[in-house]
Amino acid sequence: MPCASGKADLALVVEEDAKTQAYLTRTVFSLDMAYLDAQPIAKPNRERLNP
Repeated sequence: MPCASGKADLALVVEEDAKTQAYLTRTVFSLDMAYLDAQPIAKPNRERLNP
């Protein structure tokens, strides 16, 4: 989520609502929390981390 500085401060966890075809925010994470939660889901791509 960008702030006035243009740098991300938060990560939103959203879920699509099929009835309203809208996205609903369920959780707000700090970037550290989001990174830790994302690790079990996807292994970091070495090429992407070291361009």
